[in-house]
Amino acid sequence: MLNASLAFPLLVIAVSFLPAVFQQMYPSNQLLIVLTWVDFWYGIVVLIELIGVLFALGEQDALDKLES
Repeated sequence: MLNASLAFPLLVIAVSFLPAVFQQMYPSNQLLIVLTWVDFWYGIVVLIELIGVLFALGEQDALDKLES
């Protein structure tokens, strides 16, 4: 479960560079501009999700240490 929780956001962020590269090659294409912005904001959302997962893992680890 941990691998999937970390891999998906990182994969989305890595793949989000593809539309950005094409948008730089064709700056006047409106479809690429919209796709790049949507992909960028979705990358921000999954980045926040990744931070939340890491925070929860740290919190759970701290609680496990207190119970021991």
